[in-house]
Amino acid sequence: MSVTFFEIKNKRSFGELGRNCMISKPLIISGKRHIFLRDGVNILPNARIEAISYYNGVSYEPKIEIGERTSFGQNLHMICCKELTIGKDVTFSANVYISDVAHEYRNIGENVLMQPVLVKPTHIGDNCFIGYGACIHPGVTLGKQCIVGSNAVVLAGDYPDYSVLAGVPAKTVKRYDVKSGEWKK
Repeated sequence: MSVTFFEIKNKRSFGELGRNCMISKPLIISGKRHIFLRDGVNILPNARIEAISYYNGVSYEPKIEIGERTSFGQNLHMICCKELTIGKDVTFSANVYISDVAHEYRNIGENVLMQPVLVKPTHIGDNCFIGYGACIHPGVTLGKQCIVGSNAVVLAGDYPDYSVLAGVPAKTVKRYDVKSGEWKK
């Protein structure tokens, strides 16, 4: 199967578009001026990347920053209303969802899509690996070299460097001990 790459007609439409970035089609990108892709970012087909500056009567200042040599498998869905940062050399498997925004649901009898959104910055450190089908929810901070297992649902919280997360909701199942040089449960 051959891959077609998105033809970038106006690089200035992005906040930043580094050298040697590959963005495959088909894809949906909104709010390009709020998206900063460093050198060597690779995005496979069927990505949907949304930097949302206006929703439901409220204005936002989104910023998506993606570090050098970070790669995304097919069917990525990324949404940002404030701050979503991804470090360098991060690998995302296919069918991953990542966001810094979620819909409120507390007003009974009102459609969830019409309720206010809750925004919490989301950060992923350098050298992380995000497994197939994982969901990274608003307010997550992953330290460097974290591993997120397939189909894990990572809820808001700080996860230290060298953590392995798995499950629904995701929990830390192992950590690398720098002193002993071993992975420990």
